[in-house]
Amino acid sequence: YLEPLRATAQRYYRRQELSIDEIDSKGSNIAMFLDNLNITIQQDLKEFIQKYFGIEVKVKKEGGHLALTICNHDLKTETNIADLGVGYSQLLPFLIQLWDISSKVSREEAHLIHRMRYDDTGFQAQYLLIEQPELHLHPAYQARIVDVIVDLIGLHDSNRLGVILETHSPNIIYRISELIEKKILDHNKIQILIFEESENGNAKITKSSFDDEGDLINWPTGFFQV
Repeated sequence: YLEPLRATAQRYYRRQELSIDEIDSKGSNIAMFLDNLNITIQQDLKEFIQKYFGIEVKVKKEGGHLALTICNHDLKTETNIADLGVGYSQLLPFLIQLWDISSKVSREEAHLIHRMRYDDTGFQAQYLLIEQPELHLHPAYQARIVDVIVDLIGLHDSNRLGVILETHSPNIIYRISELIEKKILDHNKIQILIFEESENGNAKITKSSFDDEGDLINWPTGFFQV
């Protein structure tokens, strides 16, 4: 689970001896999490982030502290995350946690295949719940996180990895629609719940969906209009 407002980027993070194997709900322990990854897994994460966003995230040890830097190879720059826009501190917890969950599911699947076990009875599906992933992100990045989700979920053979988004972003909705239209995403794998305030002040929940051409069905008129 990730909260809508993730932790503000710090110039230095206090280094801890404790092993960190998951990211907290605010993403405040990213530096420690990355510092605990072995070289092979670090390389896998590096290639994953570069593929979608063209940047490299580095952790540098400075005395008893850690520093997070963002390296842009196109611009040939490397900058402390504290000196960049707040978008990076909001984006990285989502990217890294989703990648981590997908990696764990992949290892479990490999374990089942290695043991010649094709019955996944007892396998616990993994879900990431994130509120408003679009906050402080450029519209192009908002669309790109949909690509990340679709690609990672597509790596798995069955319903073993899911993502629940709470969003107000038309860019995210439009990108999902576009991927369905291009036949990259199956419209049956998307469920939309719309929460609105009813006349008595309680939440009213209605279901919407996409058809096989990516058009929205039962979508409230003027939902994205000012």
